[in-house]
Amino acid sequence: VLAREPGQTDALLGLAAVAARTGEPEAARAHYAEVLRADPRNATALAGIALLPATAGGPAGGGESALKVALRERPEAAELHFALGNAYVAEGRWPDAQAAFFAAARHAPANADYAFNLAVSLDRLGQRAAAADHYDRALALATGSQSFDAAAVRRRLAALRAPGT
Repeated sequence: VLAREPGQTDALLGLAAVAARTGEPEAARAHYAEVLRADPRNATALAGIALLPATAGGPAGGGESALKVALRERPEAAELHFALGNAYVAEGRWPDAQAAFFAAARHAPANADYAFNLAVSLDRLGQRAAAADHYDRALALATGSQSFDAAAVRRRLAALRAPGT
């Protein structure tokens, strides 16, 4: 795609996401930076780059503070709320994560991953009924491209709904 359309945003974001997931933060940073040069307000690139770890090739992405700055400019950007929730999870801040995941799910109600992460945060906070509702929602929204294991979600739902648990 990039050979035909240099700078194509979706292709660059896809390459950045793959690079980030496969442990290549320098490559991810370069792809996100290319997107941001063309569109400095791209929420997906801002969210992705904010969560990149520090490397020899560059600083950390700015984490929580960078995400909060971006959210002041784009409070409706579900990707930014989701990334902020993930930053909170990394710090064990589950109440804050739950709030961020709720905002992500509110702004993008058809996103299975947002519903799933909201369910996990509620589960971690002991809110079993609400967690089960959001696990159900995540499964209903799942298309096969989500980043969670649907079978594992079904097992967790069974455990949550088992008598005496």
